[in-house]
Amino acid sequence: GSYSATLVSILLIVAHADLFGQADQAGPIDVRNVLFAYVRPMGGSDNWMEATVEINVLGTPEGNPSFVDSVRVALSLGLRSPMAGDDGFVFYRSEAEASTLESGMARFRFYLPAAIVRRFQLSGEPFAFAVDLWIDGKPLPESRTAVSANLNTREALRSFRDRVARDAIRNNGILAPQFDTPFLIEYAQDTPAFVRRNR
Repeated sequence: GSYSATLVSILLIVAHADLFGQADQAGPIDVRNVLFAYVRPMGGSDNWMEATVEINVLGTPEGNPSFVDSVRVALSLGLRSPMAGDDGFVFYRSEAEASTLESGMARFRFYLPAAIVRRFQLSGEPFAFAVDLWIDGKPLPESRTAVSANLNTREALRSFRDRVARDAIRNNGILAPQFDTPFLIEYAQDTPAFVRRNR
């Protein structure tokens, strides 16, 4: 539909200044990569969509420099789907918090259930994604590695965030952090110390 064409054109704008400037400033943590795969849980027969947010943990000068405490990660996804109506897009958002992360590499994993993958005939990587980071409740600056390549302008990123804010709420709770899925113990040596509230 016309809205789909408008969204695509907005996201592909490249004539404006780079949103992130010449270089990202190093901080206590940053997004190294965001990876996507279709995987089956132990004992399962159908594929779930797995999104892995890889975080570089550099540490902090205060306290214990080998650790960064109270790290929250939010992932927003926009996916093309032939079953999403005239618009052709479906949006999800989820977040998870770790009580502490040790220097090195940390991985936050999020999942779309197999039934959702089948229902919306999802395949391949999302059309667009964005990762937001907080330390102790304070947001960190955006970086180019935290968003998909087609969100590298202010206009594109603003359009995507507006759409997520409007549409992802109807899918609240569907994109789930690792600890709320059958993959809870799939990565026993590579899972953050998650904070689980209201349980």
